[in-house]
Amino acid sequence: MTRGLARWLLVGAALQLLCAVLLDGRLHPDEIHQWIEPASRWVHHYGTISNEWYLGMRNVLGPGLVAAVLSLCRALHLRGPALTHGVLHVVTALASLRALRGLHSYILRSSSAASADLAIALLACSAPFANLAFRPMGESLSAFTAMLALESWGVSPFFVGAWLGITFVLRYPSGLLLVAPAIALLLRRDRPALLRAAVGLALPLAVLGVADRLAWGHAFHSVRAYLQFNLVEDRARLDFGARPAWFYLACLPLFVPAGAWLALRSFDRRRVGLAGAMALAYLIGMSAIAHKEFRFALVAVPFVTAALVTGARAWSPAARRAAIAITAAQSVVVLAVLFLSGYCQGDVARASRWVGAQSDLREVVMINATHPGLSTLGRDVPVWGDRRERRERTAALVAARGQGWCPPGRYLVCDEHRGPCFDTAMRADGCAVVARRGRAVVIARSAQGLALSGAVGSAAALHGRVFAP
Repeated sequence: MTRGLARWLLVGAALQLLCAVLLDGRLHPDEIHQWIEPASRWVHHYGTISNEWYLGMRNVLGPGLVAAVLSLCRALHLRGPALTHGVLHVVTALASLRALRGLHSYILRSSSAASADLAIALLACSAPFANLAFRPMGESLSAFTAMLALESWGVSPFFVGAWLGITFVLRYPSGLLLVAPAIALLLRRDRPALLRAAVGLALPLAVLGVADRLAWGHAFHSVRAYLQFNLVEDRARLDFGARPAWFYLACLPLFVPAGAWLALRSFDRRRVGLAGAMALAYLIGMSAIAHKEFRFALVAVPFVTAALVTGARAWSPAARRAAIAITAAQSVVVLAVLFLSGYCQGDVARASRWVGAQSDLREVVMINATHPGLSTLGRDVPVWGDRRERRERTAALVAARGQGWCPPGRYLVCDEHRGPCFDTAMRADGCAVVARRGRAVVIARSAQGLALSGAVGSAAALHGRVFAP
């Protein structure tokens, strides 16, 4: 490892740590409910069950990696949600740094050392990438394994196939990253290399087939269920909405390191290489699907960055410094927006961890916030609220259940970023703000209200695992 690469990897690790401390929470609910919660359920015997798991659309291998880390924490007696989630973030961050080193090796073979260092520097300084890189979820992990496949390109066809197969297993849409390498191998007409790559690809796919057979009763059940839901029935568009075909094209200027776009001044499209072809195939394929989300574009960011940097005919020292400075400025803006908006609900996660430590906790109601996950609470208790994060709808649910706002043992976690939390009705019901974590407040029965009530309220009749509809 060169001194320059080591320096930028340290910068990347520092920025990821800053994102974890400032933003915390989750980039998307799937980070919790598709990855951490299933792993928690297998290891700790409690965790939410999301709709995708009821439909059999997920395989157990990806969350199984998270479960392995949680099991290690348990064996080492590392307890508490803050600690176990912190370990998960550290392990994922280390994987991202290893993937960046692999991307550096790929660029070094196809371009100059200066270009390789610059590409890693830009990704290391990029807040959008850093905010993804430490989070255990399909988008991040599949991008990492695809970068490791690039590292093996031209060195070991077997590992190219194996890493790309793992990319597909971790996140099925990321299988689009296989298209460009497959075409490139076919065009080479190198039968031994093609055979070795095919064997490497077949191994993780075979493991997936066996895992689905054990978990769901049929080989590749999760793949078929995923395709049925998203392509055949078009349920993702119907349930979650659609965006225009140019959506990801509009996302790229926001997510790709801003300094990389300086390459367009002297860009040669013939120099984009395999990384550019992988990004192009992925973005075209994802653009053809009606349902689109911001996080899906993040998978392509490392490959677009590598293609832009290597596609420039020349990078002067002044241009490299300007690119890094522009990217750093972009990161400051992105971090400020995410922190001030509360987008990742980090305050809610911290408030939920506080609630989980209360000895009298019997149930949690979320107001203006998403379900934090039972692993965040560290307790097996009912958690419910309005799926749309609207206080008015949550108030209607509370009224329908009776008992008032604050029976003993009920804690309300509310995000003030998204609207008012405490009101006169709560005060009249004996509620009080008992804790505050940033803009998130915890509301529960005050000591005075508890003395007046003279009775302990029962837990919710429905021991919910997900939000009430």
